[in-house]
Amino acid sequence: MFHPDRVARWLRGEKIYPIYVEISPTSACNHRCIFCALDFTKHKAKYLDWKQMQWVFGEFETLGIKSIMFGGEGEPFLHEDLGKMIAAAYYQELDMAITTNGVLFDNPHYMSIIKWIKVSINAGTPETYSQIHRTSEDDFNIVIKNMERAAEIKSREGYPCTLGMQAILLEKNKNEMHLLAEIARDIGMEYLVIKPYSYHLSSKHEDLSIPLAHDYKVMLDSYNNDNFEVIFRSEAFRRMQTRNYGECLALPFWAYISSEGDVWNCSAMMGNEDIFNLGNIYENTFKEIWKNHFNSSDLNGCRLGCRMDACNEYLWKLKYPDGHINFI
Repeated sequence: MFHPDRVARWLRGEKIYPIYVEISPTSACNHRCIFCALDFTKHKAKYLDWKQMQWVFGEFETLGIKSIMFGGEGEPFLHEDLGKMIAAAYYQELDMAITTNGVLFDNPHYMSIIKWIKVSINAGTPETYSQIHRTSEDDFNIVIKNMERAAEIKSREGYPCTLGMQAILLEKNKNEMHLLAEIARDIGMEYLVIKPYSYHLSSKHEDLSIPLAHDYKVMLDSYNNDNFEVIFRSEAFRRMQTRNYGECLALPFWAYISSEGDVWNCSAMMGNEDIFNLGNIYENTFKEIWKNHFNSSDLNGCRLGCRMDACNEYLWKLKYPDGHINFI
């Protein structure tokens, strides 16, 4: 909706480059969350070379790639040169975001140049947090203190970065979302996202999905005020039940760079080397690698409620409109 020029070129069948690229600075992680979609990668410690990424970011700017998110297979702040990567991306005027578990987020001044930082925190008490994140109960309090300090510095310095939290609704934490909402609001977060669990078909754990309960949203709405909102992803829960499109059309609009430098057409298909691994940034330029990308894929092996689900609904309606689209 917000990139009509690129969508129009895609509709005409022209070659386009992604709007957004997700980057995994490292596959190392300090938590072992029970819901981790990439547990099958085993989090063997790999680290992107920040100097190589400096060159890649320069190429992104020339190709019209607009944004990057540091996240991926591991915890971004475990990469000792993450700050250098952030500075390199900022120099190329790329919009940046970070998804983190927040334990190592000890330099809030990143907020001066980052659009948003979202912390994954999946419980309202240290005990349940420890069970879900499979880490020390102390980490819960560390995250809360880190984000409270970040909110104070953001307010004092006038940083533009949006600070928020997210939680996946699980059987283990469903009775603690009100506690988490209260904490997030009181320490100065701007939002708390409550989202469904999306099962990755390669995961080593069982499907942890639970049904949507309308009373969760009603209860959590009471925590909203002018500065804070609980965003209950009702539409995402709906999408966990069915798809309204027949193929994945969103592939040309995003890409994923793994901690080993591999460029994937879809992060959910990591491991499917023959089809979805397009090339490696240590061996070729991104422009050369992107020649191998493809515009669509069947849904065989796809997870429900993937990141591109809403984009796919939109693109499907554009490519295969019904007979009433001209009645506005």
